[in-house]
Amino acid sequence: MTNNRSAALNIGNVGRLLMRFAKPSRYLFLLAGVLRLTATLLDLLRPYLLKVAIDDAVMQGDMMSLYHIIGIYFASLIGSGIVIYAQTMVLQHVGQKIIHQMRERVLKRILSEPYDSLQRKSVGAMLTN
Repeated sequence: MTNNRSAALNIGNVGRLLMRFAKPSRYLFLLAGVLRLTATLLDLLRPYLLKVAIDDAVMQGDMMSLYHIIGIYFASLIGSGIVIYAQTMVLQHVGQKIIHQMRERVLKRILSEPYDSLQRKSVGAMLTN
């Protein structure tokens, strides 16, 4: 029981630490969320376009409407790919920025320690204390 509780507390501490590093990039996270919603809407558009193509254009024999629907369908495919790519790039940039900040913080902490102290401590103890 105590082991699970300490693990939960440790996860909470790690979460708070990560949120501290992520807070300056909150607008980029918001942008990634908007991009995800846009990609989802584009993905949901395709089944509706198939329905309209079959029920309206094909049943009525209107080839011009069918060509327009096919163009919109492929535009939604391409748009979805572009939006997902942009979301991936934004999240990758934010993640790399957070990791860079964490590494700088660890390096500053290690470099601020006296040399004798570094000789006595293990690597794990230096990073967690």
